[in-house]
Amino acid sequence: MPNHPALASGHSAVITGAASGIGLAAAKRFAAMDLNVMLADLAGPRLEAAAAEAAALGKGRVVAQPTDVSRL
Repeated sequence: MPNHPALASGHSAVITGAASGIGLAAAKRFAAMDLNVMLADLAGPRLEAAAAEAAALGKGRVVAQPTDVSRL
């Protein structure tokens, strides 16, 4: 991942579609870089599991937020 000031430890990222696929991969990568990460996806066990996976990879704060962006 390229060096960019926004990707510094302690910064934050909000990832939609974070329970699977590219969203989950991004959340895990950012968590491993010690960013604070909010995982946004439909409520359910997959979202909580994804947050637990991401949290285990870094020192930043990881939060699961049930969200339905189709209603925005």
